[in-house]
Amino acid sequence: GNDTWLEVFNPSEDPIELEEYGIGVYSTDGELEESHFMRGTLEPCETYVVADCQAGGAIAALADQTICLTVEDHQSVALINGDVPLDVIGDPEDQSFVGYTIAGPDGPVALTDRTFIRNNDIDCPETDWTISRTQWKVYPNGYENNIGNHGSICSTQPTVNFSQTSYSCLEDDCGAVQL
Repeated sequence: GNDTWLEVFNPSEDPIELEEYGIGVYSTDGELEESHFMRGTLEPCETYVVADCQAGGAIAALADQTICLTVEDHQSVALINGDVPLDVIGDPEDQSFVGYTIAGPDGPVALTDRTFIRNNDIDCPETDWTISRTQWKVYPNGYENNIGNHGSICSTQPTVNFSQTSYSCLEDDCGAVQL
């Protein structure tokens, strides 16, 4: 539908210049059919929203960039660097069947007319669809609650580690303990 949107999240500690990154749509024969490159800088732990040019409402209001994007249910979409896929929805190399599915809690769920959001604990791209298809939560079509707010565990969050070293306790003449 027209309310299609994709969100790119930067889980790293460094800003990313987006000019060399884009959204690629692959044809049924596995060829890169369309590519739409992004612009600007994506700061650490921030999102960049790319929406269809005919999207409305909250999607259009929160989009960082709009593109005219038509994706059929038998095509795959990828985050690309130049023409190299970095992260995929579907399999650009094998489009021998119609209709991709995601591993849902009650079995496979079709991608058509659904909103799917990457699980919070995933912080790396995945080009293997057999792995990637298990990394998403599925929501009804039109779900807009998380646009621009990916809840990933970001690597710039402080990490606290505790370690124990050996301690020696000494009693002085008064019975006081010194550490």
